[in-house]
Amino acid sequence: MFKQTDPLAKDESQLRRGRAWLGITGLILTIVFAAVAYILSAPLAENTQQFVGQVDPSLWRTIVGVALFFICMMVMSVLFAMMVPKTKEKFSDREMKRDKREIQVTAAAKKARQQQVRKQIAKARREGK
Repeated sequence: MFKQTDPLAKDESQLRRGRAWLGITGLILTIVFAAVAYILSAPLAENTQQFVGQVDPSLWRTIVGVALFFICMMVMSVLFAMMVPKTKEKFSDREMKRDKREIQVTAAAKKARQQQVRKQIAKARREGK
């Protein structure tokens, strides 16, 4: 009678539509992270310059900026991996073994049929001569 549905659940078409934006979202986030790393690299490099000693300040700022960019990207990658919808299809070992066995039986039947056809062709050639 009354079917309960989850109001937050998405059907397959909505999931496909959402996946189309993942590439654009990733590009935008990459640009934003690069800008944030560029802006924050100067003060962070100045505060940590004392720990590296004789490294050129401009080189140190570049190193800090690149490291900050990669840290932001890794954190976002982990968050994306946690939020991506999981596939609902699960395969058990029993199903996989059954499928493998079916493939082997089909291949053996095909091979036996080919051998039978080859024998018939060879017999027909012998009789035809």
